[in-house]
Amino acid sequence: MEQKKLKESDYIWRGRNQQNNQVNGEISAANIHLAHARLLKQGIIPDKISRKNTILQWYNSKPPSQKDINQFTRQLSVLLTAGIPLIQALDTLSSNRHHRLMRSVLLNIKQEVSEGHMLNQALRQHPKVFPPLYCNLIEAGEYAGTLESILNRIADYQDKAETIRKRIKKALAYPTIVVLTGALVIFILLTKVIPEFQALFASFNTTLPPLTRLFISLSEHFRSWGWLIPVMISTPLIILIKGYRSSEKIRKYADTVLLKTPVTGSIIRQSVVAHFCAVLGTSLSAGTPLTRAMTLASKSCGNLACETLLLNSGQHLAAGQPLHFALRSTELFPDIAIQMIMIGEESGSLELMLKRVTDYCEQESDQTLDKMTTLLEPLTVIILGGTTFFLVLAMYQPVFSSNHLF
Repeated sequence: MEQKKLKESDYIWRGRNQQNNQVNGEISAANIHLAHARLLKQGIIPDKISRKNTILQWYNSKPPSQKDINQFTRQLSVLLTAGIPLIQALDTLSSNRHHRLMRSVLLNIKQEVSEGHMLNQALRQHPKVFPPLYCNLIEAGEYAGTLESILNRIADYQDKAETIRKRIKKALAYPTIVVLTGALVIFILLTKVIPEFQALFASFNTTLPPLTRLFISLSEHFRSWGWLIPVMISTPLIILIKGYRSSEKIRKYADTVLLKTPVTGSIIRQSVVAHFCAVLGTSLSAGTPLTRAMTLASKSCGNLACETLLLNSGQHLAAGQPLHFALRSTELFPDIAIQMIMIGEESGSLELMLKRVTDYCEQESDQTLDKMTTLLEPLTVIILGGTTFFLVLAMYQPVFSSNHLF
């Protein structure tokens, strides 16, 4: 009779390897004794093994934030530029990390590098922390002998991307607060205030105005079926989010729709062009061939519809056409950006022109975002204020139009 397989659990361990270096990680086993045996078999002498089941362990197992990665990249660039060896730089950075998982990752990377592996190979062992694009740029920098400058370029790019994310969050913060506050006020009016007026109106020997009857009916339905509203909103939203993450076809369709939206589409297009040019310029400065750099930049743009257009434009490069001609075929780039790239190709200063295109598109994106925010804030207030006004008017209209005054 076949023996039933025991259910395995996750364990966090810390110990020393055959080189007597401190290492740590996670391992799955049926119990702590089997976990200990597996580590010994791997040549690791464990000092501590604990089950991964506490809230603190869950918190410490969260991936490092983008800010942590940006800080690591910038500091590593500074240390290497100062002439500090890579292993010593990694040791210094790992000892100064407050995030436990980031410290563990850096210790493992240091161990890999000390055993003779290249930095990009060590980084690829942690895909949840360092994405493929990051590792590809590091690899190009290592082979070209320009690792310090590439790290600095990556850090600059990451800082700009973080700044854009913060600007978008800031632009949406005020309208979101106004919408939530307005929704709360309307909820209180529908569930608490209108029922009080409805009891008062019952004593009136008159026909209520149509607007009043409408809001009373809405109040009655809301009190009876209001609990369905969160379900009706959240269910399709969850389905769409899961579909967007799991289905490439749905994601491409959604990205195409967003790209064609008047204001949002403009911001997305400008951000994609800025992101593409930044990655392309960084890749070229690392010595990556143009066709390979084009593929890396295309796959990192964050919009599947734009990614498809950019990847397809690579066929023009393969056919011997210049870069500006290939990018023009995507219809994503503004004319001024195409002109700047063409001048960069003709003058041999393509990397410089790509940086200028990045700066130009980021400025355009900021201006469009500011215009959208300027328009969205008063529009949100007008819509919510108007709704509240008509609701209050509907309640007081019968009072003022009847003889039942207080």
